[in-house]
Amino acid sequence: MKNVDQLPVGGPGDVLAENWLIRRFVEVDRAISRSTDQQLNSLVGISSTQAKAIACLAHQPCLTQAQLAHRLNYDVGAMSRLISHLVAAGIATKSRQPQDRRSWSISLTGRGADMLADIAAILKAIDDRSTGALTNDEEYFLVALLKRLLVNAAPHMERVTKSA
Repeated sequence: MKNVDQLPVGGPGDVLAENWLIRRFVEVDRAISRSTDQQLNSLVGISSTQAKAIACLAHQPCLTQAQLAHRLNYDVGAMSRLISHLVAAGIATKSRQPQDRRSWSISLTGRGADMLADIAAILKAIDDRSTGALTNDEEYFLVALLKRLLVNAAPHMERVTKSA
């Protein structure tokens, strides 16, 4: 593992000052997402996006395509393609909604449900590796700070969207 001082993270001078913190979050997200996709693909043959959909369907079976897209904050068209891949792989099934024949209900197959333990183990290993250099106190503090940032960002995003 590299020493923190050796990490290629520039300062505010390399990007607009107001974007420096956001840029660091994007870099961390990309690094962890890349690692997550590689691990999930090599071990269970799915992407992290597919893993999110599987986890969501495990906790709330029989969602419609629109509900699943909304819960995962994805475009309905992208969700349609993702569901097609899950169905083709035998991980999920689609069936018409009895109360609205225009809508599809998505649910996991036995194979999809069986993948949950593997997905959880892979994600835990990635979490452990990502936070392995932190003490328990540092990890607790990081989570607390991230929660505070999320709380502060949510109302701000509403204001930005409304003013645009």
